[in-house]
Amino acid sequence: MSDPAVVNMTPTTSSPRASLLGLPVELRHLIYQQVFLLPIDHQVSSSWKLTFDLEKRRSQLLPDLNPTRLSIPWLNLSLTSRTLASDLRSLMSSPSYAADERLHTYTLDLEGEGEGLTLGCRLGPTTWVSLPCPPQDVRILDVRYDTNTGLQTHGDGGPSRLTTALFQTLNLLVHCGPRLDFGRVLPEPMRIHELRIEMARKGGVRPARGEGGEVDSWEKRATDPEMMLYAFGSLVGMYVRTGVWKGVVDKVRMRGGGKTLSWDPEDVEGEGIPPEWKGYGFEWGLEAYQR
Repeated sequence: MSDPAVVNMTPTTSSPRASLLGLPVELRHLIYQQVFLLPIDHQVSSSWKLTFDLEKRRSQLLPDLNPTRLSIPWLNLSLTSRTLASDLRSLMSSPSYAADERLHTYTLDLEGEGEGLTLGCRLGPTTWVSLPCPPQDVRILDVRYDTNTGLQTHGDGGPSRLTTALFQTLNLLVHCGPRLDFGRVLPEPMRIHELRIEMARKGGVRPARGEGGEVDSWEKRATDPEMMLYAFGSLVGMYVRTGVWKGVVDKVRMRGGGKTLSWDPEDVEGEGIPPEWKGYGFEWGLEAYQR
């Protein structure tokens, strides 16, 4: 089932030559470009929850999706009139639209979840910041991870829930689009030319306190951008080595604490899912959601 408001974002209506307020086409395109770049600030998922299907006798980690409508300014504008839809369609087929990297970049904010020794063991709020184009036109995915919320890659006896949820967030995005709804599948999976991940504090240093009022040293280390860069980097390296990102993500660049890490999934044949990850929800594609 496809969601027409997200899957088929490209305006398809046709009409005589559009003329917004009689403005020249170049000026109209400049106005529309700013509409494409408007922020949306939509929390698509508040957290991921472990569920158990009694009939199928298996557990599964699923996103707690936001039921409210995903409102995208440029798409809303295209639905107001045939004239505007035609104008937007004209811009989206123009060389200036194709050349502007900003108009082909999705931006996503991620946060960990948990407190104390469980800080960052689960994936928390997942929030879209900008969606300036249809899924088929995306080239770059910018992911910003708030290091104040921590990041733990391993739990008791295996990968943490956060490790699984991060993997499945990209899986659902590629196959289902920005709503991450496995009941609404894209006609074709997305192809991401570059995945950019930034590890940075959102706001000031986490105000956690230990005994005596001092900043707890464990939490200080656990939320340090450079330390988290290498922790998250080891995780991304494992994702890349599985080979499932080949043909999906061409390049990965990660920054944090003034350092940069990079991978080229397109050049990796892959080793498959590690044996220690079996049974933890690392299936790629939608079969696990639909069976």
